[in-house]
Order: sequence, then C-alpha cells, then structure tokens
Amino acid sequence: MISDLAEVTIEKTMKAGQWIQMSESKTTPFNRQTVHHHFKLKDLVLRLASETCNVIGVKPNHIETEHLQCEVPLENGEFTGDTIQDILKIVVVERHHELGTSSVGLVKGFSIKNGAVATTIAHDDHNIVAVGTDDASIYAAIMRITETNGGIAVAQNGTVIADMPLTIAGLMSDKPYAEAAADLNHLFEAYQVIADKQSLAFDPFITLSFLTLPVIPTIKMTDQGLYDFEQGTFIGITCREPVGASTK
Repeated sequence: MISDLAEVTIEKTMKAGQWIQMSESKTTPFNRQTVHHHFKLKDLVLRLASETCNVIGVKPNHIETEHLQCEVPLENGEFTGDTIQDILKIVVVERHHELGTSSVGLVKGFSIKNGAVATTIAHDDHNIVAVGTDDASIYAAIMRITETNGGIAVAQNGTVIADMPLTIAGLMSDKPYAEAAADLNHLFEAYQVIADKQSLAFDPFITLSFLTLPVIPTIKMTDQGLYDFEQGTFIGITCREPVGASTK
C-alpha cells in the first residue's frame, strides 16, 4: 500500500495474506547471474553446401517474417556476409542452462553495413540473439552482454561502441528511467553509425527480439535451428528449390 502515487511511498506490504512488519522487509539486489554459455568465435562459422538458401526476411514494423530463398556468395564454402543484398548472419545462443546449443542462419533487412547488434531480449525464450556483418563484431557484442549479465550491445570492427546493461534477468534495466532512456538513445545513435540510416524504417532492437519467436509466421531462428512455422518443423539453411519457389 502506498500513500503517494507520485513518490511511490510504501506504507505497508502484504505477502501471502499477512502484513509484513517493516523491520522484516529486505531489499534484494538484482545480482543473480542469468547468462550462462560457452559460445566461441569459431561457432559463428557458417559452412553451406549450396548458394541457394532459406533467408529470414524482415518486414518493417511487423513481427512476422518473409520466407525468402536467395542466392548468397560463399568463400571456400563459407558465408561471411553480403551487405550488397543486405543478407547477414543471425545467431541464437542458449543462455539459461549452458546447454551449449546455438544456431547460425541468414537474415535480410537490417541495413547494417559494418558492425553487429546482440541482445538478451529474444521472445519467448530470451536467449541471446545477434546479427551482423562480421564474426568479430558479432562475437564482441555477444561477449559484452555476457559480461553485463544481459543487455543490448552494438559493435563495429570487433569493438563495442555502445551498450545498455539489463541486469534484471537480461530484460530490464535497474537504472532510473532517465538514465535508462539515455542508454537507449546511445544505442540508437550507435546503430546509425553501423547501418544505412536512410533505408532503416523500423526499430532494429525490437525487430531483432522477435526473430526468435517460432510461433509467429513464417520462419524464425532458435538455438535449435531455423524453424518453419508453415511446415511446423525445422528446416535447413540451404535449400534445393529454385529461387522464388513456394516455401509452403
């Protein structure tokens, strides 16, 4: 019970139907470690048997995606990033139980030209999800949000240029709202540095957080692999169908 809505002055607290004496109340710090993994830089290598691939297509300001089939460039059988077509690596890393599961796929539409973004906000499992042009930047962003026990990070040329710690389960900031807002603004400014701001018409952080939600059409990335909502099963990154063929 509070006596002042503006100041949120707590007068009494009830738990399990009983009033708690103020002398019994304790403040618990948000210090529980919620990021557990042993992901390595080498885990970002994406070897493909074919240049024709299933690609997650971002739909601006929507949480559903397009199921694209695109021809991508390979170097010695590996995909390293295609900024011309705006097709980049997307990776999901399990972070709750250190299961060692992770998957790398392809996504189109983030307009990143040089750098990466990683976050622990990834509906609904809230694992780590990252997207970027190069492995060094992706890994740097992942490791920063690991060090801060969750959050959002933007990196360029293998170095973090902005981050926002989310110390409460990797989902919420414990800072006053003004400081949290400043952190978020700093992230947007950093994204402007790594991306083509002229072609970006959506919130990249919110969009990235929904690319791991497999119950929403049409294809999404999880730590178990690329999931096809229409088929109700996991599918490979490469595909044998010609570009433009139906994926249903």
